[in-house]
Amino acid sequence: MSLQAPSINDIAECLFRWMAIFTSGDCKYVPSELSKWTLREWRIAKSVSIVHGMGPVIGYLLSRHGDSPAIPVDMNHYLREQFEENRRRIHMITQSSQQISQLLEQNEIDFFYFKGLTTSKQLYPDVGMRPMADIDIYVDVQDKDKLSQLLGNHGFTPHVIDREGMTLFPVQNHPSDDTPTQWQGTNVIGEENSLWYQGESCKLPYSIDIHFTMDQGIQEFRYNLDAMFRQALKTGNGLSAEQNYVYLLLHAAKHLRCRSARWIQFYDLHLFQRQVTLDDAKVLAMAIEHDCCHLMWWSLQMTSKLFSTEPSQLEKQLQRQTSWRFLYLMGRHNLVELSHCNPQDMGLWYALLWTRKTGHIIQWLKLSAKASNVDFKRDNTQLHQSPSMVKRMFTRIIRHFRATPRAQWRIFALQGLHPQKDWN
Repeated sequence: MSLQAPSINDIAECLFRWMAIFTSGDCKYVPSELSKWTLREWRIAKSVSIVHGMGPVIGYLLSRHGDSPAIPVDMNHYLREQFEENRRRIHMITQSSQQISQLLEQNEIDFFYFKGLTTSKQLYPDVGMRPMADIDIYVDVQDKDKLSQLLGNHGFTPHVIDREGMTLFPVQNHPSDDTPTQWQGTNVIGEENSLWYQGESCKLPYSIDIHFTMDQGIQEFRYNLDAMFRQALKTGNGLSAEQNYVYLLLHAAKHLRCRSARWIQFYDLHLFQRQVTLDDAKVLAMAIEHDCCHLMWWSLQMTSKLFSTEPSQLEKQLQRQTSWRFLYLMGRHNLVELSHCNPQDMGLWYALLWTRKTGHIIQWLKLSAKASNVDFKRDNTQLHQSPSMVKRMFTRIIRHFRATPRAQWRIFALQGLHPQKDWN
């Protein structure tokens, strides 16, 4: 009787275990499972590396230490090329950021960058290791109209504008109809040269995301860092190390809750812990102030699990501030389940278990109602209104009962994989 083929979950978990050792400097260690992988498993592994942003990191390490005999020749080549391609892509993104900086400085608009660009320069030996899809900038909301006109006149096309911020694309890198800017349908099996299966590519668009508010989160998981970001803007020094760490932890937790988390986010946190001196007391105080100890513990716990490190004192302190219910809910899921590798959204009824207070359900409904009144602009042409709250809730309920694969699962569907048979 033949053994069952490894699932997507199995393969991703194996890659994560491998990367924990590989990134620590032991390039000779090879999991025993790899010797048994067929072409199917390596195609899944490639898809997982794309979803989790692992390709450029592995490619950099291979370029430094030589190809791994455990990896097929074409996969070695692909991963090394991912690093080189991402370096070219980051060069394009950096050029845009320099142009934007010059424009904002000339027009006396206060701003600072955060997340991807700053993280890559601060933590990585080569910025080409860190994939990114956007440039994140924090700006005062009072400069909203001035910014829209200024950037629109200098080669950046507004795509979305709302009360929280605006998203623009460089004209020369604006998404066309056949370029994937977001994951779409799941029932198409395409050729291997599809952009969906290329990973990091200069052909894929990147956006400029300008933030006016940092009242963020998802559904019942909300956190408001407005005061912190406004103060950082006022001082002109950007976020402190502790503030940046808090933001990265909360941002990773939000993606865990959305089942859209990526390995690269936790590698950021792992590097941050190793390279940046932090005042744990300040971080803990901010966690308590914003009532988000459980969210920050979740990200730290996931980082420790992924990279096989002992829990830090901060993680232990946050754990003591977290209720038994969240310790259970957050501890029972691995990163694979909480990422786009998982074909299913979190179920509607299960999602209610994550609500800490009855007031959070009311908050959830209010936010949904408010969203229906927010206009956004596409391609700098016409204003469109978001779908009504009733329509969005109806769609959500239909998706719950139909249990169709998430749109983001398309990269696996392109390989002919089945969301039930091949997932777990």
